[in-house]
Amino acid sequence: MQLPHTSIMNTFAVSRFDEVYLPSINRNTFENLNSKTLYDKVFTNILTEQDKLYIFIGLDSGLLPNYLLSQNIADGAQYVFVELPEVLALLNIELEPEKQKYIQIMNPEKFEHNLDKGRYRIFITKGLFEVHLSLGASSHHIEAYNELTHQLKDAVNKSHFQEQKGFNQQMFVNKQLANIAENRFPASVLKGQFKNKTCVIVAGGPSLDTHIDWLKQNSSNFIIIAVSRIAAKLHQYGIPVDIVVCIDPNYISFDVSQSMFKLPNDTLLVQSYHACPAISAQWPGPILYMGNRFPWIQKDDADNIQSIGPTVSNSAINLAVEMGFNRIFLSGVDLCYSKTGLTHANGTLEANVGPNLGRIREWVETYEGFLAETPIQMLEAIKDLENQITPHTHIHFYNLSSAAAKVKGIRYIPLNECQLTPLKNRIIKHIPPASFSPLNIVQRHADLIECKHKVTCAISDLNQILNETKCALNLTKNLTLNSISATKTINKINRIEQKLNREHSTLCQLIKFYGYFEFTYFLTSRNTDSWTQSHINQMTIQYYKAFEKTIISLLAAFHVGKNRLAVRLSELDPSTPLTVLADKWNIYKQPARSKFWKILHYDNLSTLSYADKILLTNLENDFKKQCQNISQYYERVLQKNLNINSILDKILILKSQKNVYGLNQLIQNLATQSKKNELIMHMYHLAKGFKLHLEGLPQEALDTLLNITPTKLTEIELREIILLAFELRNLTLASETLKKIIDYSDEYMPQFAHVQRLQGNHQAAINTYLDYLNKYPKDTKTWLKLGRFMFDINQAEAAHTAFSNALNAEPSNELARQYINELDKILNPQAQ
Repeated sequence: MQLPHTSIMNTFAVSRFDEVYLPSINRNTFENLNSKTLYDKVFTNILTEQDKLYIFIGLDSGLLPNYLLSQNIADGAQYVFVELPEVLALLNIELEPEKQKYIQIMNPEKFEHNLDKGRYRIFITKGLFEVHLSLGASSHHIEAYNELTHQLKDAVNKSHFQEQKGFNQQMFVNKQLANIAENRFPASVLKGQFKNKTCVIVAGGPSLDTHIDWLKQNSSNFIIIAVSRIAAKLHQYGIPVDIVVCIDPNYISFDVSQSMFKLPNDTLLVQSYHACPAISAQWPGPILYMGNRFPWIQKDDADNIQSIGPTVSNSAINLAVEMGFNRIFLSGVDLCYSKTGLTHANGTLEANVGPNLGRIREWVETYEGFLAETPIQMLEAIKDLENQITPHTHIHFYNLSSAAAKVKGIRYIPLNECQLTPLKNRIIKHIPPASFSPLNIVQRHADLIECKHKVTCAISDLNQILNETKCALNLTKNLTLNSISATKTINKINRIEQKLNREHSTLCQLIKFYGYFEFTYFLTSRNTDSWTQSHINQMTIQYYKAFEKTIISLLAAFHVGKNRLAVRLSELDPSTPLTVLADKWNIYKQPARSKFWKILHYDNLSTLSYADKILLTNLENDFKKQCQNISQYYERVLQKNLNINSILDKILILKSQKNVYGLNQLIQNLATQSKKNELIMHMYHLAKGFKLHLEGLPQEALDTLLNITPTKLTEIELREIILLAFELRNLTLASETLKKIIDYSDEYMPQFAHVQRLQGNHQAAINTYLDYLNKYPKDTKTWLKLGRFMFDINQAEAAHTAFSNALNAEPSNELARQYINELDKILNPQAQ
């Protein structure tokens, strides 16, 4: 990590609580309250989670790790302190070997090197980590801490994202098994239906709002494929939606896409095999699936259209390619934030929250030549999309927005240059009639029975594999360091492996795919010629432990799939009590299944019992609530956007990077929100002040910062005002501001003394210097400054005393020695 140079002083102070600290880092933080009291307030209940990685930026002069060592350590937790190299050089912290098992202290370079190694990897992969700032780092007065915070969080989040790409298959397989009952008809029936025709893929990017009228006026000229979260908006504006695409397995997908249930019941949903079951199980219209219906059976869907990630837009584009379109227009596929910082079109939850204010993202170029921020997921989607469309040279890809991220192979085209011809027929053919209605009970029942049989057989085979794996693990107990004996045991184990691969090859492949993360423990970076018998034995044990653990998890997922199939079969059986089904539907968050049940069994509701009528009404109300409620988790994610600390972090990072363009965009976005919140207005003036200063407009920058309420000024603003005052030679303002900033840290006192000297207040300057040096007698540089000052005002003896004190503080200081020698000649000319 490249960090800016700091000016942290090698000067320690002792608080009135007898705690030693570095004032240049911690200011006066520990003078009013002792460190334990402060940390108890800051870290209450956030360091108690088991099996979690806690990353701290900064040591607070060593007081923070001391505090942690005095606490009860959570089981399985790891605590890592990352400190600036120049600070580590000043501190002498040694941990006992026993403590080093769960607490580590390191510099940024070592942390970055170890990020994806050893003990941290499982925490990063599973998202079981938190980043906390020391009190010194959280005060934002040291630029290097701001930069370290940004770089470390960025590195950790990118590592988590990359690891998750190889870890998400468990979630995908789990949802795939849960969706078997709904994934009845493959999307391959759509292949080639619209050769040489035009389609528009509509996603939820901010540019969509500028295309609504054009889409409505020209909808008769193309097929519209919409992502699930935006489909209802198009319908609301009278724009026909031919196909809805959904791929996200998380329940949040239902939260953001719930309005799609307002679409006509004959709207076609094309979903990924792993789409959110709350959507697929409750969709009232026809459903086709992309990918494989069964995770362990590939051949049945070898010809199916595939679901391509990482975003729904990638899958929608692949669907359009397979359907034969030779012109594919993109609307709302921005893959970046707008100039106003919005992430999504109007009407979406994200747009209601407002622009991106506090999240620091990557930067990409747009078609109009500007830079725009984008999250790492979108950056990945851009790269994947470029690779995805490269082979299809016969297809013309166009983005309708000049503000979209530039993608190689996709051209920007203005709306008025799109040449369109009427679409003679927009009927989508070959959709199985049974996908429109649940009324074909016989066919539905046969399909469910067949699926249940396949799942049951797979569960039986998995149990056989588990038993063989346990036999292999028992054999590993006989492994010794005797290579001859160990080889015989390993040969027996290998025969079990060969048997499994021969009799259950597809399920063994699924196990290794599903347990990717567990099997990484088996992998080694050692060359084979350096393998010892002990190393081989350990690898063998880890391999079969991974097998055992993965099979147990996979069996649980298979049983969920089997139970879902059993529920669907029970829905077809008129003798199944509605109360039994309702309990299952509520557990699975699928109350709208009651609508299918009602269609199947009770066209005439008069034959229903009163209790069942009430239950059906309750289920319908539950679904309405489900379509109105937003999960608290999702709301928390959105509200992070307005976190003042995050906004301040972003401003300081953009300033340290001298990113005027980024600051200007943030200023515009803050301006739209500033009337809602005084703190946002404060951030607006701070960002604008920094930007104007970077642009070489010091007076304008100062005027902007002085708009902040004086009582709200922090060290950050005061320091910038002082810099501007010096630049503008406004000594009065510099002096007044230095009086205020001294409350934050004594280190500003020498600067204040210098301003007093420039103003001609010599005695006041001398007093300020002496007050400071009385507290910090080891500050050689300030003694030298005082000595030169005293010499300049013809106080030679006082100057000699100051230089002597500098030499006492640092005996090797040659400059102090030279000054003393010169003064000796002046004060004692006879001795020469």
